[in-house]
Amino acid sequence: MVLLDVHDPVRRGGTGQTIDWSRAAAIAATRRIVLAGFSQGGVIALHTGLRHAERLAGIVALSTYVMLPDSLAAEGSPANRDLPIFMAHGTADPMIAFERGEAGMRALVAAGYPVEWHSYPMPHSVVWEEIEAVSAFLARVLA
Repeated sequence: MVLLDVHDPVRRGGTGQTIDWSRAAAIAATRRIVLAGFSQGGVIALHTGLRHAERLAGIVALSTYVMLPDSLAAEGSPANRDLPIFMAHGTADPMIAFERGEAGMRALVAAGYPVEWHSYPMPHSVVWEEIEAVSAFLARVLA
């Protein structure tokens, strides 16, 4: 968290400089953000993260699919073209078919995104092995 004190002359430096400084700090902070979501939350994390103007640290998308994959070429942000993406899906998922998640992963890989893909024998849920894999992914992208 960055706190700005408008009464601190070192940080204030004039209104324009304060705004520029705080914007620079905010942009730098986005490089430490991992968007994560499960199911529909994963759809949102992928859709917004790949289109976000500033560089992010990564995306974790669990038991989900890719919405509008054909629009990524035109809408994907250059800042996040090589964004690390962790995707996992249950082979027995009755809510979002495994094939739909796998097709999303293939679309991302075909578009040039680095996807770390995992599948687990589970329904629309999370298993301990998946949590461990997400933890290892987060440790790498936030190192």
